[in-house]
Amino acid sequence: MEYQFIKDPIDGFRLLISDEQANIARWLVDETGISSSAVNDLLIQVNQKTSAFTHDVEFRGKEMVMSIVDGEVAVRVNQHGVSDFEQERFDQEMLSVDTTNDLSECGLDDFVSLLQDWYLFLKDNRV
Repeated sequence: MEYQFIKDPIDGFRLLISDEQANIARWLVDETGISSSAVNDLLIQVNQKTSAFTHDVEFRGKEMVMSIVDGEVAVRVNQHGVSDFEQERFDQEMLSVDTTNDLSECGLDDFVSLLQDWYLFLKDNRV
């Protein structure tokens, strides 16, 4: 997995990554916060939960959900934000919510490596 970290004076800290894995970057920046200590805490949680032989691990954020199953990480948009009324209206009007970019996946080893690099990047920039 290829990625690049950017410290932009206007947009702040960003992570550039492929379009297929854009939700991973969005989750990492928006849901975990821009703090090296928060990322370090997340690294510890991921390592503890994945080494405890748990089958499924899930981290729920405000808008996204990150899950780890069988050594694979999946980040998806939380679909619970659409009410039953809205879903019924969409169905009646034959509208749909675009879900083509709602899921990003990668291997656990790549994800942990990304977290470690993100932590070092934030730490080096004193965040």
